[in-house]
Amino acid sequence: MAAIASPSGPRLAGRYGVGLLSIGATISEGFDVLNLHWDVMQERAAEFGTVADRAKWRLVGPMHLAESKDQAIKDVRHGLDAFCDYTQHTVAAPQFRAAGATFEERVGWVNNTGLGVIGTPDEACRSNAWPSSRAALAAIC
Repeated sequence: MAAIASPSGPRLAGRYGVGLLSIGATISEGFDVLNLHWDVMQERAAEFGTVADRAKWRLVGPMHLAESKDQAIKDVRHGLDAFCDYTQHTVAAPQFRAAGATFEERVGWVNNTGLGVIGTPDEACRSNAWPSSRAALAAIC
């Protein structure tokens, strides 16, 4: 089950005892609701006799890594603009709206805001993305 900001995804995940994908967990608005999402999952799980299992919970944020930063940027040239256009003009989640009008501005939005990383594994290890997932990043750093 997926969730960005509203408790709808966590309510369903708790009701059916399934895992949760916290989309946008690397943006402040997404990070700020993680406690609420967990509380909602636990409440609904108790109500319906299921289990809210943290082992089934995933925090999601964009990351594309390559041998070099130039290669990573080249790799995302195919889909980044379409993704950003979708978040800017279609998706009804203003807290997860891409910034920038050009490809270069959009790469900057990902890399400079802490949202994610388009670059090398070393850059991912040094980034401010996923502040709540330092242990997971430590496994690759």
